[in-house]
Amino acid sequence: MSNIVIRKAHKQDFDTVVRLTCELQDYLRRFDRRYKSGRAFRPTARKNVRKNFSSRHSRILVVEHSGRVVGFCLGQVRKGFDVYLHDYIGFLYDAYLEPGFRKQGLMGQMLRQQFAWMQKRKVRYVELYVDPLNPVGMGAWVKYGFRPLMIRMRKDLKK
Repeated sequence: MSNIVIRKAHKQDFDTVVRLTCELQDYLRRFDRRYKSGRAFRPTARKNVRKNFSSRHSRILVVEHSGRVVGFCLGQVRKGFDVYLHDYIGFLYDAYLEPGFRKQGLMGQMLRQQFAWMQKRKVRYVELYVDPLNPVGMGAWVKYGFRPLMIRMRKDLKK
């Protein structure tokens, strides 16, 4: 696909990254109704995106097609858990592409750029959260080389 650019997000991309974050939230809600809708999540998305735009420990990449942002990936370098050998880890916070731009290798390109940025910061391991009820997400992250590390479990005390 021509006219594709993967670049670091600019301040003028803020509203679009928030919108895409809310689309991701709506996508996840299809698998589990406990997720807030994108509309209900919007204030939190705005706060999170604003915080990450200004953090030197975060990097937001966007996919631009013919001047329009159609996807993003938020990466961070953060302190790891004290039980592991490495002090800092890379963390993929959110990643999303509009449906018409999936299965074209664009996410892989964004990830390679995020990983290179993380490696420059002496990161060896990259982690992320993925909802096991999201089969597309589970399959994609395994395809990119991610493996389970810990399983977070939940019990509903009202049942």
